[in-house]
Amino acid sequence: MKDYIIAGLDIGSANIRVTVGQVDANGKINIIGGAEQPADGVIKGNIVAIEDAVASITKCLEKAERMVGVHIDDVLVGVSGPQMLAQISKGIVAISKANGEIQYSDLERVKAVAENAISSINQENIYTIPRSYSVDSQMGIKDPVGMSGMRLETEAWVMQVPAAQMKNLRKTVFRVGIESNNFAPGILAAAEAVLDKKQKDLGVVVINIGSSTTGVAVFEEGELLLAKVLPVGSAHISNDIALLLRVPVDLAEKIKLQYGTALPAEVGEHAEINLADLSETETDCVSLRNVAEIIEARVEAIFKLIDKELRALGKSGKLPAGAILTGNGVKLRGMVEIAKRELKLPVSMGRPHSVFNIIDKLNDEAFTSAIGLVMLAFKDGDLPGRGPGGHMLPGLVLRVKKWFKSLVS
Repeated sequence: MKDYIIAGLDIGSANIRVTVGQVDANGKINIIGGAEQPADGVIKGNIVAIEDAVASITKCLEKAERMVGVHIDDVLVGVSGPQMLAQISKGIVAISKANGEIQYSDLERVKAVAENAISSINQENIYTIPRSYSVDSQMGIKDPVGMSGMRLETEAWVMQVPAAQMKNLRKTVFRVGIESNNFAPGILAAAEAVLDKKQKDLGVVVINIGSSTTGVAVFEEGELLLAKVLPVGSAHISNDIALLLRVPVDLAEKIKLQYGTALPAEVGEHAEINLADLSETETDCVSLRNVAEIIEARVEAIFKLIDKELRALGKSGKLPAGAILTGNGVKLRGMVEIAKRELKLPVSMGRPHSVFNIIDKLNDEAFTSAIGLVMLAFKDGDLPGRGPGGHMLPGLVLRVKKWFKSLVS
């Protein structure tokens, strides 16, 4: 069964999450397990203490392995630090086959040329998305496999991360015992999980709010226009509460989770929170409306930063499919309303689609990126029988059906 198991590892600043997917006889993904563990040694998506990070990831993987009954040693790992860069690069190769027919290997070669064109000693290329291909003089081709020509060109997005950051991440993953050289931006995984083709064609922004970072991805006419990670997240709300109310951060987090809303107008003027109900060392009461005003100000600031990115693209208020919110940080009351107000777009919550999830607790915005990593791994060819771009290679479905029959015979 292991050959048809796909795992995604989302290393967040607050929590580590693992999801495990299994491919059925029809080539569909079933999410069969997952786990989460508080993260140690991670700040803003970056590994800052390897031993602590190794311990957290190991515990999370062990939980997931106990759930699915399979040892996990090869996964797609999400990268979410704000230092990630997305740049456009071009590649050109001669078509290798004598008759000029384009093969999957040609796509891999032209992608490698595009990656090498912007290689840097200080940056590591972690993920590449071809925007379009050209065959000889014919431009705007989405899938050139099987076409004929002499020259293949591509224009591609290349995602880069500081080499030092990736070195620490690779070292951590190796110490955990995962034999993986596969990494992908967490925001693209979230987008893969919550978007469909129609939304990408119409124009949409995905906003993945985590603890310390917020990922933003914009699509239009099926193409990626922006992929960026902002250095702000839901933990900043807790920090604001702690500073302005002069309470410990842990208590501020409890206040946010139990009483938090970004809509102060909906809170009674005299409503109060008795801090003694949350902490044995506190005796004061605080105004619930004051807490809501603190939350509202920070949430507004987050969405103003996102709208600034949209304005730079010329897409502020101009994305028909609107904004899709996901991530653990979007579950606070009032997030959708503030997003609508600041972005001037239709706004909805996003959860994974196109996968069958048998674990109720994974039907949660917090697991979007981890599930998206499983979907990306399947799409990008990490499953035996898959070619670049997720093309089903001949014989895969037949082999999977035979494998299922062997399990029940």
